[in-house]
Amino acid sequence: MWARAVGGYCHHLDVLYADFPRTGTGALPASGAARGSRLGPIGPLQGRVADLRKLGAAARYRRRVSSGPPGNGWSTLSANGQRARYGVSYLRNVCAQGAVGLNETPADEDVLAVDCDVVFPEGNVRVQVKCTSGLTLDGKTKSWRLKPEWVNKWSRSKVPVYFVIVIVPKTESTWLTHTADGTLHRTAAFWQRVSSESTKSISIPKAQRLTAATLQLWHDDFLASYTSKANVS
Repeated sequence: MWARAVGGYCHHLDVLYADFPRTGTGALPASGAARGSRLGPIGPLQGRVADLRKLGAAARYRRRVSSGPPGNGWSTLSANGQRARYGVSYLRNVCAQGAVGLNETPADEDVLAVDCDVVFPEGNVRVQVKCTSGLTLDGKTKSWRLKPEWVNKWSRSKVPVYFVIVIVPKTESTWLTHTADGTLHRTAAFWQRVSSESTKSISIPKAQRLTAATLQLWHDDFLASYTSKANVS
């Protein structure tokens, strides 16, 4: 259960905080216990407002990433899960348009830091997909911070690995628009091939929009990677 605490949300096991006024020293007022009694006792987290703000920020983040879409009682996916499903599904739609198969990595087998393989006749390429509403479609490039363990796993791949960012509006109900003319995605995706220079972050040019035509480029990359190996040997 969550309770309002100095402009944020504070969660601490069985301790709940009500709305507390600020004091000149930044500490909770002595009358805070009385004001919070309707929600439960004031516990060991009494302290400076700044500390509560930090806790509140963390709680808001946890609530945002762990809760389902607000306003209904039938959702089963968390906000993160919702974006993850949409991102891979968007790539699957593009692959379907290009008549190319996609094999999604089972959740329990996600050990290579890739979400799926795009399937070509000669072999597969690997793709990591991130879906976010924290970026916009304008600008020249998109950037995403990488985890060291991702980079380490990608470096061992003998086939091309691609990083795809799917950008969606902040309001989930606007991701898809259903009109008399058809169903439209208010979405765009951009891609970049992972390289040895992709260590701490990856920069994705806006010019590299993910479309069905992208699949031919990935196929050419795949064939070239084997051609270069044959020439070396």
